[in-house]
Amino acid sequence: MKFTTRLCVMVAALAGPILADDLPVLAFWQFNASDPYADSSGSGNTISTHTRPGDCSGNFARFDQGTSGYFGRSINLSSYSAVTIEMFVRLDTYRNGHMIFFTHYGWNGAGTGFFGMHGGVNDSGDVGQCVATWLKNNSSTTTVAREVEKSDGAVLSDMKWHHIALVMDASSDDASVVDEMKLYIDGVLQTTSTGTGHHTKSFGSASFLLGSAGTGNAAGYKQTLVSARTFDFFGDIDDVRITAAALTPEQFLTAPTVVETECPDGTIEWTGGAAPAAGADVHVPGSAAIVLEGATPIFNSITVDGTLIFNSSNNCLRAGDVHVGTSGCLQAGPPFGGNTAVSNRVWVVCDTFTLDKGGRINAVGSGFWGGTEAHSAAGPGSGNGSGQDNRAGAGSHGSFNTTSPMGKAPYGSAEWPETAGSGGWRFTTDITGSNGGGVVRIDATGLVTIDGEVCANSPDQPSYINYGRSAAGAGGSILINCSHIAGSGRLSAKGGTSSGAEWSENVNNRQSSPGAGGRIAVHYDPQEQAYAEAKNLVFEVQAGKSRPCGYSFAETGFWMYAGAGTLWFTDEKLIGAENLCNLRGRLVNAHEVSFPGDVVVSNWVGFATDGARILVGGDLTVTGEDGRLEIGSVDQISSDANIQRKSYVSAAASLLQVAGDMIVTNAARFDLYAAATNAAQKVGAQVNVGGLLAVTTNSYVYPFTDPTNGGAPAFTAKDFRVDLGGTFGIVGGGFTGRRGGNGYGPGYGTPVYGAGHGGFGGHVVTWDGDVATTNTAAYGQIYGDAVRPTLAGSGGGHGWTGQNGGGVGGGVLHVVASNSMSIAGIVVADGTTPQGYANGSSGGAGGSILLETKVLSIASTARITAKGGDSGTTAQNSGKYTSGGGGGRIAVWSGKAIYEPSWRKSRYTVSEEVPVEWSGVFDVSGGAARLSTAAYAGEDGTLRFVKTRGVKGIVMSVK
Repeated sequence: MKFTTRLCVMVAALAGPILADDLPVLAFWQFNASDPYADSSGSGNTISTHTRPGDCSGNFARFDQGTSGYFGRSINLSSYSAVTIEMFVRLDTYRNGHMIFFTHYGWNGAGTGFFGMHGGVNDSGDVGQCVATWLKNNSSTTTVAREVEKSDGAVLSDMKWHHIALVMDASSDDASVVDEMKLYIDGVLQTTSTGTGHHTKSFGSASFLLGSAGTGNAAGYKQTLVSARTFDFFGDIDDVRITAAALTPEQFLTAPTVVETECPDGTIEWTGGAAPAAGADVHVPGSAAIVLEGATPIFNSITVDGTLIFNSSNNCLRAGDVHVGTSGCLQAGPPFGGNTAVSNRVWVVCDTFTLDKGGRINAVGSGFWGGTEAHSAAGPGSGNGSGQDNRAGAGSHGSFNTTSPMGKAPYGSAEWPETAGSGGWRFTTDITGSNGGGVVRIDATGLVTIDGEVCANSPDQPSYINYGRSAAGAGGSILINCSHIAGSGRLSAKGGTSSGAEWSENVNNRQSSPGAGGRIAVHYDPQEQAYAEAKNLVFEVQAGKSRPCGYSFAETGFWMYAGAGTLWFTDEKLIGAENLCNLRGRLVNAHEVSFPGDVVVSNWVGFATDGARILVGGDLTVTGEDGRLEIGSVDQISSDANIQRKSYVSAAASLLQVAGDMIVTNAARFDLYAAATNAAQKVGAQVNVGGLLAVTTNSYVYPFTDPTNGGAPAFTAKDFRVDLGGTFGIVGGGFTGRRGGNGYGPGYGTPVYGAGHGGFGGHVVTWDGDVATTNTAAYGQIYGDAVRPTLAGSGGGHGWTGQNGGGVGGGVLHVVASNSMSIAGIVVADGTTPQGYANGSSGGAGGSILLETKVLSIASTARITAKGGDSGTTAQNSGKYTSGGGGGRIAVWSGKAIYEPSWRKSRYTVSEEVPVEWSGVFDVSGGAARLSTAAYAGEDGTLRFVKTRGVKGIVMSVK
């Protein structure tokens, strides 16, 4: 049956009654799309913005998930004895914590005064609380908090608009009462609080913030007064009015300024109850929030300006044409437990689907629940918390998460994603783990247009820098089947951002970890998609950020934190230079992508298809703190609990070919993951740059070898440069260590002896006078070529399965620059030191650095190192030992020509001494013994400096 498309005209519904002239209104913001921050009261109190809100197209302020900042206004209240603060609020997600939608703070002579309203869940985990809190800090030791609250599961958790009003009156009829505070919800008095000594005159000139607790004093309110579990607001706010009087409900505003859709005659208004009959044209008004019961009849069309709630995986919206308006929302149900079940999803079956700007499909936090006091984290890939070392594990889904010793592997399908994201762990009662992202599926026979937001993120953890051992959840799933997709909206299944307490060695009470990214897949007809306008669509499956480090923290080879999720498209038509920064995640079905001109990467994007070929016809620039380019497969990520370095294991080598320059700059990052090598595949990954390959200040290039095979990448360029403050290489990019056994690599370490490479791993030595006798037990052996080193450093071992394992070996840095090299920064292939409670662990060996060029400049600031990792900090047990890894190998070739395999040794000379013209640091030292007893250092590796000669020509003269 062919359904007929119905066109609707957008009109704006007016707000509530006109303000009475006698009301002393201090400020009134309506958020009309034409001038969203204008003060409608005429008092000149225009809001100052700080990157929020995200959108006002629905004539209300929209606060998106993941947007930072706040906005507000300073208003002097010192001359008023009564104030009423009212607004319309629509909460938009399920969270284990409070969401502040209004904060008021200021200084006065007696101390600091705070006031705030927040909603979401209460401390017992019940949804629907609305709290108003007023704090007056009269001295450094006295804090008085007063709350009025309403805890009711139907109050703020139903995705409807609600009118919230707080009336503060310092002139009560009762002479013994100095002030009074009342909380109203939808015009109904919920509770009254009375007291002495705390009233509006205490505040003076104060800042009003909407959508966040802000910074400074307001952040103190957020973390100290309310709870560590307090989030920035996610939802909608409208018609905020501040009046210098104690208003009655008859004087409150009565309706939010929401854009509605005017539908044709014959349309059925569905406000609740049983669904209309099949074949009807249906409209869900903005005031409605309808819980679906199973699958709907097949409507001819449906326009949604209100909210449809999908509480079951069997709920399905079915229609010929589905149109979600600017104020409309398709909402997934609450989070759930279990290991395999999906309790809810947003599922739409239709001919065509349209999501207007401002409209949304919301599955934020609707996946597997995070850890709370009531339950622990559950679901495949859920965060793991260890009571022994107090580390918090974050949820995984579309990619790995290794914030805990065991790590968490991905699950679900990249091509057909319908699994929810896992929740983060809660170690203590201070902050709960955040829920995983939910599931969204759209099955359309025709066009899908996304101008609004489809969101299946895990909620970010609250910003709580100094403490907190709970973790964020993983992103969920978005699956779209259609003839073609178009629009300029956003589809997100991101992992949650951590609270801000970073992991550091031997500090076990502050770990908070970001969640891994989820999965998005779009199946379309390639012929139809060729003509669709989709270049402005944003697809996001990044891991959560790690506060305060963002995405740019450096892995050590042991702790890899969280990975980005997967983006699957039918072919490469959605991938172009003009929209590459809109693709934020790992592309897993992009076999060969050609960009004819320049390419700029300023967000996190990865080419994660085995053997992917990325061809850039111009310059390639990776730039900015969020700029992160990755190349390497995610399909075979190791989930072996004994392998310490969780990295990608590609089956086929990838190629990045840049015709012009490749610049990694402005704190950006380039990660390259090599495939395993064999007789047919000599190199694990290849980067060829026709011009300059440069790493600028505070920017990073991280090449990783295969962690168990040792397959390594190779770089070629005309010129190569590492600026002061730039880093090429990574600590721990080589063979991985093990837990409960020997490490990987030819010079593997054992539970007692360090890994070897250019030098022996640390081992037991017995002295008889001047004669040394080495213990006959196995220890890290020497291997590889000192003059042309191309092998990774081996991993350390460990004898206890219950603790962290041995260190990771250094990687392989092989760079051939046909013209010149200039190094003023860091070139590093060090092995790692065992982390944390590393009882008896041995260090990883240093890796290989092979630099080849004609003209080489080494600044005094340069540090070129392939050091072994140090020993563990404690002996394995009585009578056992812990040892450092051996040093690696560095060889630098320069001179008249670039090395060819056919050369005879007469074409070059080799020296072990650093040339006098190079003042930088070259270091291949073995790892240190970090115990005064029962520990042994690794031996130093090798340094070689090679000068090449040109070929003498033969001159022939013919007369």
